[in-house]
Amino acid sequence: MELFVAALLIAAIMSLAWAVRLITGQSGWIDACWSAGSGLAAMFLALAPFHDVQPRQWLCAALAGAWSFRLAGHITARTMKATKDDPRYVALVSQWGAGWKGRLLFFLQIQAVCGFGLAVSTLIGTGLAVYFPAAWVLGGMDKEDIMILFKRKKADS
Repeated sequence: MELFVAALLIAAIMSLAWAVRLITGQSGWIDACWSAGSGLAAMFLALAPFHDVQPRQWLCAALAGAWSFRLAGHITARTMKATKDDPRYVALVSQWGAGWKGRLLFFLQIQAVCGFGLAVSTLIGTGLAVYFPAAWVLGGMDKEDIMILFKRKKADS
C-alpha cells in the first residue's frame, strides 16, 4: 500500500507541476516539483510502515529530505529570477508542436516514474527492502545483495 501511495503522491505533484508550467510559462517549476516530490516520496517510504520507526529509517528520511529540498530550493531560486523559459523545455515544446500540452503531461508522468524509482531505492538504505521486493529491482540490487537481506531477515526472526 505504501508503494502505491508514494507513486500516487509523485504523480500528483508532477501533474501539479504541469499546471504551474501552463499558468506561469516557467518550466523551471517542473524541476523544482520533481525534486521536492521525489524527496517527499522517499521520506514517506523511508518511514513506512510507520510503526516502530528505527533510527536508520529517520536517518534515510532526513538525508533524502536534505538532498531533495536543497535542490528544490536552488531550482526555485533560479526559476524565480528567470526572465526566459528553460531552453530544454522550450526545445521540447517546439518539437512537439500544437499537441505540446498533452505530451508535456505524459513526459512529466515519465519523470514521476523515475522519481518513484529513486524514492523506492531509499528502502535499501533503511534495511526494509526485504518487505518491499520492488526495491530490489528499482534500486538495482543484485542477487548477492538480496541474499544478504534474506539472511538478515531470517536472523531477526
